[in-house]
Amino acid sequence: MSNVIIPHFNSITNLEELLHMLIRTCSIVHIESRNYFCQNFITRISYELIKKKFNKNLSGIFFDFILAILDLNIIEAPACACRILNINDFYPWKQLNKQLIHLIQSCISYDQMINTSFPNQLDQLAEILSLIHERTKTNVTIFHATHEPALQAIFKWSFIINNNTGKPYDIHVFKMGQKMTELVDQKQITVDICIQFIEILQKRIDNNDEPNELHQFDNYFLMVCLFLNKNQ
Repeated sequence: MSNVIIPHFNSITNLEELLHMLIRTCSIVHIESRNYFCQNFITRISYELIKKKFNKNLSGIFFDFILAILDLNIIEAPACACRILNINDFYPWKQLNKQLIHLIQSCISYDQMINTSFPNQLDQLAEILSLIHERTKTNVTIFHATHEPALQAIFKWSFIINNNTGKPYDIHVFKMGQKMTELVDQKQITVDICIQFIEILQKRIDNNDEPNELHQFDNYFLMVCLFLNKNQ
């Protein structure tokens, strides 16, 4: 695929058909082949897609391709997705509510991963969320889609410990958590929501037998509480 498509990318007359094919391929590629597939093909495609301007009629299929890439659920995927999402003045943000919910949920699914490489490629997940937040400054209706999944993710990560592993979430998760606070609609924050966060914080303060290394995450949670409480 790389040898055929990449060298002749500029000659492709039906990009929509190609993107549909790539979306289908992402959904069926074997889990053991996903890293190779992403490193050697999807990465190269993502660079081709940002080299020139495309008709905005293709923006929907571009966004679906971003979702398909993220759903590969591998370390290399977020950078490719972020690269395509960062195309300026292209996506119809007011019309993407369902896709935005899917996007945030896909980012959340990476909270099971741990990446020890430097730089941490999973930090691109926070960058994706930051890009969405930038769009809320001119399209406040985006909060209709982002508020609930962002709030639920913050609640989940505020417990610090991943129930599946019994260990703290990786640092990229808390970087996502900070960006998630910016996708919560302040107008929908109630006193009850703030009380729930404060109660979780109180439990952490009272848990004196907790290992010391877990307390490094308290600053993150305190920041979340202060952010959500600032308009109360």
